Amino acid sequence: MSSIANTNYTCLRKLGEGGFGEVYVGINQLSNDYVAIKRLRIDRGGQQFLSESKLLRTFNSRYIVRYGDVIRSEKELWIIMEYCRCGSLGAFVRNGNRLTEEELREITSCCLLGLIYLHKCNVIHRDIKPDNLLISENGVIKLGDFGLAIQLDHSYSFRDATCGTSWYMAPEVYDGKAQLKTDVWALGISLIEMAEGRNPYSGCSNTTVVKIVCLEEPPVLSSSKWSVAFVDFVGKCLEKDVNKRWSVSELLNHPFVKDSAERIKRDGNSFTLLDLVRRMKGSTPRESASQSSGSAMEVASEENEKGSVVIRNEDGWLRLDGTVEKVRVCDGVGNDHDLTEWEFADYAALRELVVGNGCVAFVRDVKIAGLARLEKVEVGDGCFSQASGGVFELVNCPRLRSVRIGDGSFVKAVRAAFENLPALTSIVLGKDVFMGEEKRENVLVLKNLPVLVELTGKIRALRNMKDVRARGMPRLSKCTLLSAFKCVAHVEIENAGKLEEVKVLKEAKLKQMEELLEWENSIDVITRKNNWNAIDWRIGVILVSDECCSEEAFVLLDLTRFVNLRELEIGCGCFQFVQRTRIVGLKKLEKVVVGENSFTRKEANAGRIHNLHHEFCLKECEELKELRVGDGSFMQYSVCEIEDVPLLEVLEIGSGKENAAGCFGFAGLVLKDMPKLRSLVVGDCCFCQGDECMLEKLPALESLSVGDDCFEAVEELELVGLRGLRRVAIGERSFTKQDYATHDGEDPDRHFCVRACEKLEELRIGNWSFMDYATCEIEEAAMLEVVEVGDVNAEEDCCCFYYADLELKDLPSLRSVAFGGWAFRNCCYAGFEHLPELEEILLGEDAFRFDEYEEDSALVLRDLPALTTLVTVSEESRSFAFPHTIVLEDLDALTDVDLSKEYAFLYKKRAKTNNVGALARYFRFFSRLFK
Repeated sequence: MSSIANTNYTCLRKLGEGGFGEVYVGINQLSNDYVAIKRLRIDRGGQQFLSESKLLRTFNSRYIVRYGDVIRSEKELWIIMEYCRCGSLGAFVRNGNRLTEEELREITSCCLLGLIYLHKCNVIHRDIKPDNLLISENGVIKLGDFGLAIQLDHSYSFRDATCGTSWYMAPEVYDGKAQLKTDVWALGISLIEMAEGRNPYSGCSNTTVVKIVCLEEPPVLSSSKWSVAFVDFVGKCLEKDVNKRWSVSELLNHPFVKDSAERIKRDGNSFTLLDLVRRMKGSTPRESASQSSGSAMEVASEENEKGSVVIRNEDGWLRLDGTVEKVRVCDGVGNDHDLTEWEFADYAALRELVVGNGCVAFVRDVKIAGLARLEKVEVGDGCFSQASGGVFELVNCPRLRSVRIGDGSFVKAVRAAFENLPALTSIVLGKDVFMGEEKRENVLVLKNLPVLVELTGKIRALRNMKDVRARGMPRLSKCTLLSAFKCVAHVEIENAGKLEEVKVLKEAKLKQMEELLEWENSIDVITRKNNWNAIDWRIGVILVSDECCSEEAFVLLDLTRFVNLRELEIGCGCFQFVQRTRIVGLKKLEKVVVGENSFTRKEANAGRIHNLHHEFCLKECEELKELRVGDGSFMQYSVCEIEDVPLLEVLEIGSGKENAAGCFGFAGLVLKDMPKLRSLVVGDCCFCQGDECMLEKLPALESLSVGDDCFEAVEELELVGLRGLRRVAIGERSFTKQDYATHDGEDPDRHFCVRACEKLEELRIGNWSFMDYATCEIEEAAMLEVVEVGDVNAEEDCCCFYYADLELKDLPSLRSVAFGGWAFRNCCYAGFEHLPELEEILLGEDAFRFDEYEEDSALVLRDLPALTTLVTVSEESRSFAFPHTIVLEDLDALTDVDLSKEYAFLYKKRAKTNNVGALARYFRFFSRLFK
């Protein structure tokens, strides 16, 4: 064993070595956790890695190996990394193991999720291969070994472009042009190796590999062994032409992985990969830290092999991981005062949880959510009994069938929730369980339990519950609660079976309805925080005065308790320190208006500050018709959730006034399933750094207006199936993150689409918007009359869709199209076909100039019987200058043509012209037609 003085790490044994150093399994002597330690000599890249380690340590993805400490001595650099004890896929395959297509699909999905994270950070991994795909016990694959990774705009980007493993190098690497898609090629080669058990270049020298990769066709999977989807996926990875090779974001939508990737991203792991982990453990003994370090840790190996862990003392918790299926805590274990937390999120394979009597007394909260295999929860007497104000939650566990909690457990809990448990049939509570403290606002939630048959509780169980919310329990037939709900004050019950017949709940609900009717039209005007705390929960209208409720301690605004609220109006400059705003479950709420500069700290009004992860949540407000948010409000918020508002008609966020500050500066916007929404207005600078804008299932939406400088980080905007949409107006510099001349701008991978919007009449886009978008699609818009992309007459160039192609085809109502300066300037294709009403095409300076060096570029103007005008702004404009293929047909009415005589149609040899009207003078000396 070896170590560096004054550190907590010791190397135990060597795992491997390479040109960049040696890798050891080691131990953190403080935590007794295993780590991987990469040892680099300072003169062999260590100094360079030290410079870049700061970047690697910022990575935070489930699908990427975590980097920890970086320790330097006189001769060596130690990089401390997460240790994946199951090893690599490369070693697994070399040992003679074969992977099924289902396993390969899950592996591929994890790799793509890791790569999309890196690529969004502008980082190329550059050494993707099976040996660097590590198997995590939590049921995912992690990308490891970032010794070769580079950040594209980093000062170290120009190191030797050919470092890496030659078998996996893409053709462009040998030209010194490594880019993000280089990782995609390496993934394709790795998939062939893992599928076939042998690398396609195995046995070849480095020189031979270079010749094959650069001069011959890429390798392919055997179509007789694998599905068509898998073969096609690998083919998309192994396109020699990097421009045709699919990006990671495109591959995530490939049929081979789309469902798998979405499921793994949602669930956080893969059951298939968890099974693979168990397969591996069956052939490879699991190493324990105690055995290597000499500490006395009790390990029952026979229990681990069965997927079962029995916890006999506090050390037993160290043996729990993502593969455990059964957990049993022995009586009297876990009662140390310092044991106050127990996290269940990582136990993805857990099927049974059994806690004995008198256990874990000081653990405060038990939150079990999203465990897809969990079937049984059983807690003995006197457990979780000493911590005050705790929470018990069982949520989204689809196989859970029974819950049993013994006498005296969770006595002081203030919230008990059972939600979205479709297989749960019984809840049995012992004496004093969830009794709650009389002075607390104790809450019971029972929602979406469709097969629950039994709910029973002994004496004092649920006694002091003051807020009871129950819905979706139609089959509850046995409901025996001996002394529950003695203090109930608020009741929401719907379709709750026998629970609806509990006398005390019926009486409380009736009294509540009578009080609500009396309070429905009452108004409360708030002038300071103390007034807010005194508002009655039955109030109908709340008005908050300007500059109110901005005390620094006021960080949470939760309106959930105001069940009778119809209107909420908040003035300007209010709630400046509130970090979470919740408007949830208000069934009568019809209108919300927020003034300017509210929910925003004053010192940030003059500019954008860093993301503080503040959250706005508006959900389950079934009567809400109007939501308006003034300029400068919610500026530091990174979450904006608006869901389950089926009657919402008007949504306005921000304004278009000069020097607008914007709203929700770090949030994305997702609007779905809003059948009544007619108007959506997003003001200047709103959602400016958010990375998502999704508008789906909005059949009544007529008008979409987006101001200047919005949605800079959004990579895709799709307006699809918005059948009521009539007008779209997008301001300047929106949906633009990179200038066209930046590295990303020159290789764009962003997408704009308008499709199946059958009532759309106008589409107007301001200057510099969508500058770095690669595609612009406009289809199935039968009533579209006007398309304006940029300002034709602007003194400055608009640069919209600088590298994108455009096809306008079969749009029967289109009358006018106008494109500002430098719009679609470096396109490879522009087509205007079958547009019977199109009268004019107006082009700004160099709009549709075309890529001069793209020999496959093409311009098509065909079947435009009403077109009379085709003009650009000046004789110096290079519009239509460089298309190599030109097709002009059936332009009989074209009389007003003003294109540059010097620059238009420079490549005429591949031109096909027929009935081109006034364009004929540009082709009179060329009789050869391209067929």
